[in-house]
Amino acid sequence: MAQNQKSNKVTQEIIDTLVEASDLTIEWMNNPYKQYRRIRGIMEPEEWDQIFREKKKRRALKELKRKKWLTERREGNQIVFELAESVAIQRLKTMIRSTIAVLPEPSIILVAFDFPEAARKARDSFRFFLKSVGFGQKQLSVWFSNKSILDEMQALVRILKIEKWVNIYLTSGT
Repeated sequence: MAQNQKSNKVTQEIIDTLVEASDLTIEWMNNPYKQYRRIRGIMEPEEWDQIFREKKKRRALKELKRKKWLTERREGNQIVFELAESVAIQRLKTMIRSTIAVLPEPSIILVAFDFPEAARKARDSFRFFLKSVGFGQKQLSVWFSNKSILDEMQALVRILKIEKWVNIYLTSGT
């Protein structure tokens, strides 16, 4: 009789474990992030951050290397990371697009450019960019904006190496 009770107890434990596992599986299927939150709730926040912060850093570095936005080289005992020029260009464009600060009332930024005919694609791309970030057109190659983006525009022109064709002015006028 004692043997029968032991086997029933073991059988019951197995059934309970399977039921609990199936409940967790169903819960996960309904909301995968709930299980993630439950696991995170069991760990101390410091422990969680220590484990997953490094993982996020490694994943981000790997992704940047894959996109060729980041290069890595050794200098003695140190590893030096360099961002590609395209990252700086993309960052400046994003900063220019997202700026909402405006210049004091009579001031405007004036962009005048004169690309050679051989650089037609560059000229058209630059016009498209100016229009997309909110510049208005005064003439075919003269654009204006009241956004406070003078430094960012000058840096972008310098990085794109088009300073011989593009001039940026801070002026007052209409």
